[in-house]
Amino acid sequence: MSEEDQLKYYKTNYHLLQQEFNAVETYLHQHQADEWLLSGYAGIETQLERLNTIQHDITGKKTEKQVCISRFDTTKQALKSINEEIKHISQKQSQVEHSIQLKQQELETLLNGRLVREYLAEREALYREMVLLQKISDLESERASLEDGKPCPLCGAKHHPYAMGNIPEKNECEKKIADLSILIEKTNLIVEDLNKQEQIKLKYHNEQVEAEKKQIALSGECQQLEKECSVINTQLSCWIQEYEDVKQSICDKLKPIDNIVELQDFNASELRIRLKERMKNWQKQKQKKEILAQQKNDCESKVKTITAILETHSLSLKEKQVELSKLQVELETLKNERHVLFGVKKADQEEQRLTESLADAELSEKQARTSYISVQQQLRISESRISSLKTQITNKKSVLNKKAYEFKALLAKSLFPDEQVFIDARLSIEARNKLQDKEHELERKRAELEHKKKDREVRLATEVRKSITSLTLDQLESQQKGYDDTFSQLRDNIAELKHQLTENSEARERVKEKDNEIEAQKNECLRWQNLHTLIGSVDGKKYRNFAQGLTFERMVSHANRQLEKMTDRYLLIRDEKEPLALNVIDNYQAGEERSTKNLSGGESFIVSLSLALGLSHMASKNVRVDSLFLDEGFGSLDEEALDIALETLAGLQQEGKLIGVISHVTALKERISSQIQVIPQTGGQSVISGYGCKKVLG
Repeated sequence: MSEEDQLKYYKTNYHLLQQEFNAVETYLHQHQADEWLLSGYAGIETQLERLNTIQHDITGKKTEKQVCISRFDTTKQALKSINEEIKHISQKQSQVEHSIQLKQQELETLLNGRLVREYLAEREALYREMVLLQKISDLESERASLEDGKPCPLCGAKHHPYAMGNIPEKNECEKKIADLSILIEKTNLIVEDLNKQEQIKLKYHNEQVEAEKKQIALSGECQQLEKECSVINTQLSCWIQEYEDVKQSICDKLKPIDNIVELQDFNASELRIRLKERMKNWQKQKQKKEILAQQKNDCESKVKTITAILETHSLSLKEKQVELSKLQVELETLKNERHVLFGVKKADQEEQRLTESLADAELSEKQARTSYISVQQQLRISESRISSLKTQITNKKSVLNKKAYEFKALLAKSLFPDEQVFIDARLSIEARNKLQDKEHELERKRAELEHKKKDREVRLATEVRKSITSLTLDQLESQQKGYDDTFSQLRDNIAELKHQLTENSEARERVKEKDNEIEAQKNECLRWQNLHTLIGSVDGKKYRNFAQGLTFERMVSHANRQLEKMTDRYLLIRDEKEPLALNVIDNYQAGEERSTKNLSGGESFIVSLSLALGLSHMASKNVRVDSLFLDEGFGSLDEEALDIALETLAGLQQEGKLIGVISHVTALKERISSQIQVIPQTGGQSVISGYGCKKVLG
């Protein structure tokens, strides 16, 4: 594109940019209220996130409430069932107790106030009396010689109760024994029934105890679930009220922005999207205005530059035409020399052909060298293998000769005339294996029989050495009764201990559940404690620092946008340990983070200037920062940094801000047209000169 076309293009583009710039300014004026979102959106977004959190918590609590109500209904139904079960068990237990009372009355009536052992002793005495009567009957001839008043030849007693005519009847004793046996048998049957009834009673008692435990547990669970439902209802009420308060607060804050939200159709997600869109549109239009202003300046500068270039080109065109003629003559001369040296051949084709031939030769040489190395390696491996096999053959031959000599010596001592006869006489491998297996089986059986024999001998000797008892039958029966009582007592103790162990296990489970609940509550308390540690203190300092940190972070964000226009080396960032302190990321040193204290004077001025510009963009809704005064600092800047700083300040001036610079730098005087100079005079006085300055300063 020629300079004339470029000049025409830039002039047309300038008019288009001016029209677009006017449209952007119109939009910014009509949507001036949207500028508040730059500073206020963060708080609105925090409240919207809080609304989402509260809504999520409300949904979760409602679900938890339904689960709690369902559990309460289930537990209540289970409690009703266990109450009916206890009632049913009590009825069965009453029936068993009534049956036991009847059996006990029957037993008392049968025994007639006596004990079973008394009847057993009486029957035993009758048995002994029967034996004595039998002996008396056997001594009939001796009893015939006894006379009352004369001494007995055996014992010397003069009184003879079993003399002739004094022998009791055996039939009477047998009848008494039979009656006692029937009574004892009936008693045993009744006692056996009583034991069975007692076992059934104990079973029902255990079932009742277990049911009562379940009743207590279910009753406690019902009370706990009722408390949980009450707590959930309270929390739901608090969260719903908080939700309404936050929603009302958001609506109050957003009322100035063209009625962007109404309470009746409040939607947090849609509102966030609309606010972001409005804020992005405002920022986009604001940035577009800056870009258009810069583009307008660029177009204006290009128009001036192209105009100057056209004037310069018109002067140098004639000089270039003369130089072109000379170069054409030299070109013709060089073409003739090349034709003489190379003819009609093409140099590129010849060079490519020679290069391909050289590459083919190098490839063939490389393949041949690789093949040679591979063959050499295979040869060395084969030679090593041959040498190893020869050594093994030599060793095997010596061992074979030794074994052959030993075989011949043994063959000479044996009954076999030669080797072939020995080979023919050998058993087959299967026969030898069968004989060997049979030998092992017989040896195993012999060892097993010997073990059984020794075991039987030991057991026999043990039984022989045992002296089972030396007590009488009465003593053994008395001892057995004591053992039975002890066994019954131990059985009751075991049942009681099992019951205690069961109660202990259930108590441990309940304690474990409580421990889990305590641990969960501790975690919840720890979460609130951490939150209190982060933002809570008595004097409000932590929360104040936290809020100041958020504002400081926004200011750093605005400052980074201004700093990016001046230099691409540094990026401001908050210090992690001191939230209100600044560090810089040096992009020229692989993103290393360092303190702002290590910056040079010029770098510190640029950072300070970007912070001041960032702070000016954080004006509130009713207060705007339209004036900025810079006192010194330009003397520490090099020429490039000074140009960047002045371009940035010029951009702010185009936005309608008043920039005041106080400096002694001469370069600034040459670039700033509107100046107020302070001229020192004698006597400690100074004179100011410039636009609107007429008075003398003392």
